[in-house]
Amino acid sequence: MRKRIAELEKANQELRAENMALNRDISKHKRAEEGLCKSEHHFRLKLEDNLSPTRKAENLELAEIIDIQAVQSIMDDFYKFAHITMALLDLKGNVLIGVGWQEICTEFHRVHPETCRHCVESDTKLSTGVLPGEFKLYRCKNNMWDIVTPIIVAGQHIGNIFSGQFFFDDELPDYELFLSQARKYGFNEEEYIAALEKVPRLSRETVENSMSFFMKLANMLPQLSHSNIKLAQSLEERDILVDKLEKNSEDFDRAQAVGNIGSWRLNVCKNELTWSDENHRIFGIQKGIPLTYETFLSTVHPDDREYVDKESKAGLKGKPYDIEHRIVVDGKIKWVREKAYPELDKNGALIGGFGITQDITERKQAEDALRVREERLRRMSHAGRIGLYEWNADRELIHFSREAYELYGCDPKSPITYEKWLERVHPDDRKMVERDIAKAHKNARNTPDISARFEFRVMHVNGTVLWLEAMSTYYLEGGDLIARGAVRDITERKRAEEALMRAHDTLEEKVKERTAELEKAYNSLKESERSLAEAQSLAHIGNWDWNLVTGEVHWSGELYRIFGRTPQEFAATYDEFLSYVHSEDRDLVDTALKKAFNGEPSAGGDYRIVLANGEERNVHTYAEVIFDEKNSPIRIKGTVQDITERIKADKALRESEARLRRFYESSIIGVFYYNLDGSITDSNDKLLEIIGYTREDLQAGLIKWDKITPPEYRHLDECATAELRATGVNTPYEKEYFRKDGSRIPIIIGSATFDQERNEGIAFVLDITERKKAEKALVNLEITRKKEIHHRIKNNLQVISSLLDLQADKFDNPKVIEAFHESQNRVISMALIHEELYKGEGTDTLDFSEYLQELAENLFQTYSLNSKNIQLNIDLEENTFFDMDVAVPLGIIVNELVSNSLKHAFPGRDKGEIQIELRREEKGEYKKEGSKITNFILTVSDNGVGIPEIIDIEDIDSLGLQLVTSLVDQLDGELELKRNKGTEFIIRFTVTGKSNQASALQQSIE
Repeated sequence: MRKRIAELEKANQELRAENMALNRDISKHKRAEEGLCKSEHHFRLKLEDNLSPTRKAENLELAEIIDIQAVQSIMDDFYKFAHITMALLDLKGNVLIGVGWQEICTEFHRVHPETCRHCVESDTKLSTGVLPGEFKLYRCKNNMWDIVTPIIVAGQHIGNIFSGQFFFDDELPDYELFLSQARKYGFNEEEYIAALEKVPRLSRETVENSMSFFMKLANMLPQLSHSNIKLAQSLEERDILVDKLEKNSEDFDRAQAVGNIGSWRLNVCKNELTWSDENHRIFGIQKGIPLTYETFLSTVHPDDREYVDKESKAGLKGKPYDIEHRIVVDGKIKWVREKAYPELDKNGALIGGFGITQDITERKQAEDALRVREERLRRMSHAGRIGLYEWNADRELIHFSREAYELYGCDPKSPITYEKWLERVHPDDRKMVERDIAKAHKNARNTPDISARFEFRVMHVNGTVLWLEAMSTYYLEGGDLIARGAVRDITERKRAEEALMRAHDTLEEKVKERTAELEKAYNSLKESERSLAEAQSLAHIGNWDWNLVTGEVHWSGELYRIFGRTPQEFAATYDEFLSYVHSEDRDLVDTALKKAFNGEPSAGGDYRIVLANGEERNVHTYAEVIFDEKNSPIRIKGTVQDITERIKADKALRESEARLRRFYESSIIGVFYYNLDGSITDSNDKLLEIIGYTREDLQAGLIKWDKITPPEYRHLDECATAELRATGVNTPYEKEYFRKDGSRIPIIIGSATFDQERNEGIAFVLDITERKKAEKALVNLEITRKKEIHHRIKNNLQVISSLLDLQADKFDNPKVIEAFHESQNRVISMALIHEELYKGEGTDTLDFSEYLQELAENLFQTYSLNSKNIQLNIDLEENTFFDMDVAVPLGIIVNELVSNSLKHAFPGRDKGEIQIELRREEKGEYKKEGSKITNFILTVSDNGVGIPEIIDIEDIDSLGLQLVTSLVDQLDGELELKRNKGTEFIIRFTVTGKSNQASALQQSIE
């Protein structure tokens, strides 16, 4: 700063010297000095407006750097004694200062546009190319002499000094030329020539002397202006530096306060010691108290005073010191750090010093707390088996805590290296650990201060395998990659995770089940919410709110509907509301509300309202009054429910109950009230008549609906009870009751519950004795009819069989006779079916096992010559009943296959075996659309010669096997042929069980 001020003073001196030189050069123009003094303030302001320390000279304009008024005054004075035209022009041709301009220029050349353009062009173009310190003489485009010299500032051409508008005294003007110019441009010739005569005639010596002055002036003006510029810039820079210094001083004081750092300076020559504000605060010594060494030493803690005194005195001898000690301020102990820098002269003598004092109390407290925490951490890591480590990855330096050595099973006395550490890692985890560490190191070099976590197994020296978790944080310190972290034993956690994974599958299933339950509950809840929303919409409940303080009344939309008003109308006032109340109920409503105002908890009830159209409605209201802390009513709110439909429903219900009572007391149907525990609480006379009990028996509790039900109907009662509990009503069903005399009576019963728990209800009993008798007669008639049909069919088939036998006797061809016998066997197989149905109980089904037994025996009798040594084995499913649609095709199939075995399976053999097997498939029964579906397998096999492999039964020309294939397709079954050790036909088919109503009715009657 001092250097900069010296530069400014030097610039001022140069400026004064230049001003003095200027005064000597123009000593005859004292008044110019006065003009400069007057304009000095104006010019200073102008410089401040246009210049800054960062603005360059090449960017300046001539008008910005000269004081036009002062220079104009100088030129005016110069013209008065020299009578030479002068002007200052910028490079754009603007005339900034002018004096002595000739009339021919001002009244003619500068007035006409074309001649004026000649003047500007002469000023800007013809004047170019003049070197600094030189001048140029040239004719302007209007044919008069002009002279120009440049003004250079800081090497930049910024303007020109012009003189001219003259003729040399040794030449004559070309009057013809000027007259032609007057005519060309429309000037008045006489006035123009008269102005031409006034143009000065100068000698060449005068012009030379004038230009010497102009060149000096052109040199002095930019020097003076440039000096002013430099001075203004220097002053502005000084102001900026002073301002910055003041701000820096303030910032320094703030920084000391924030950093708890004070400073001091000692001047030995002046015997002066100064402290900063923060130094005073640290030592608790107020400003104004004399600062002596004893004053300072008195604040030092007694235990540290000798040490501080020794170091301070050494500092006075020129030895720098940096010490930490305690001081006592206002009875409290502080820690401070002091650094001193002695200042010595060239002979080594102390001339002063500078030092700082830092309040490190908080740091010391933090260090003490850190030591406590470190000791606590050491104990915790030892107790929790947590090891600490530091690894310089670039220098291969590893430091382990004692716990880390124990976890890895390493010897603390032996230096640990990366290779030794890696040997402890489980072989199966080694590559993974190396890969993860390399990745972490690469990331850490790109992004320091990142963390990484590793889990791996180690082989302990005691032979056990431990799971460890290492957590590292990476730093770049001095270009080295440093990893610091902790390692802990997670073996137990890993075991727990393995146990958790084993339980995961079960838990996952439970979660899925629970999720499904929650989704079901959620859907049920959403359905309940929708139902509630609909119920609220259908409940016809409106609400209202009356602010007793402001008088504001709010009605809901439903309340407007109930009272027959529109929301566009204002809510009714209390008096308007009372006008809607039926005249007979008005006093009751008004009294109830007034009681509520006096503190009763609520007001409400049922009353009638009359709408504007005369319609009468019934409503139920509830009101609540809200009181302030002074127990004054401030607000009342309530609800109004339109119960008109409910009142009508109650009336209709009473009427319905009356009708039901009449029905109950009639003798059309039995009715009783029951409890699901088996008791009958009441009944009409018709029920007592049906079951043969008296009302005294009923009142004595002797009638129990579950006791008068025969045991075989208990399952029907249980189903009905479950249906009642689920839906509240059961489907009517048939059963029987025991009468009091022990006889049975058939009935149809239907019931419904009417309590919330669905334990009580009403039952209707219809006596169907007569209907049962009619059904029994109808069933017997149907059975007789069907048996007659089967008997006639069987007789007709036997006639056909006899005719075939008689017809066969007419032929001698054995093949023809065999064909007749085969047809006869087929007819017999069908006749046997009708015979079984005729012998049955009149149902449409027959016991197929018995039928197959009889059919096989009949076939063996037919082929008695061929089958005397053939053994028949039959393994048939018991209680297998088929209807005719299944029995007939199956009978023919068995007939064909057994006949084929008897005829062709045992040629030239005296014995053999034929087996017929019928059984249900395992897991072959299920229900579909109310029908029972059963899968069966029928097997017919023999141990004969078998069917050759080359024979395809699909293409065989045997009528019998073609018939078998067709009938299997008719049954929608599957046919399989096995040729191992004889022939085995396997037929798989499905039977749909159909209830035979006549059979069921017959069985139920019997």
